[in-house]
This record gives sequence, C-alpha cells and structure tokens, in this order.
Amino acid sequence: MLNTHGKRHNPPFKCPASQCSAAFRYRKDLTRHQMSKHADNTEPGTRLYCPYSGCKFSYEKGRGSARKDNLSRHVQSQHGGQL
Repeated sequence: MLNTHGKRHNPPFKCPASQCSAAFRYRKDLTRHQMSKHADNTEPGTRLYCPYSGCKFSYEKGRGSARKDNLSRHVQSQHGGQL
C-alpha cells in the first residue's frame, strides 16, 4: 500500500522528451502521453482525422488526433455526428 501511495508523489515513469516534465504512475499512461503529445515520435499513419472537410482536425488541415476517444468526442460535440 505504501509503495502505491509513494508512486502518486514520485511517479516512476518520466517523459524522455526534452522540455517535457510530465511523469506518470503507470507505463501505459506515459505511452498514451507520448502518442498524443509528442506526435513527431510516433509512427506514420497513427494519426486519426476528422471526416468533415475544412475542420482543423481534418486531413487537409493536418492536425488530427492520436486518440480515437478524443476524435469521437470532437466529432460528436463539434459536428453533431458520430464515427
């Protein structure tokens, strides 16, 4: 129990990117952070794009999202649709 509590105050998984001070309790959270915040470090083709043309998350605009849950939330809230 004490070890789990200690991880809250001193997370063992630190982001290796320079200029990033993020740290996480679990490796899966670090991996998700790297995929979504440091997209340059991800493999090509892993970005997800909004199907509505002209949207800032569309392929033409190039922003996209690294996470399907965020893209689904975007499409539902901004375009009133679903993927």
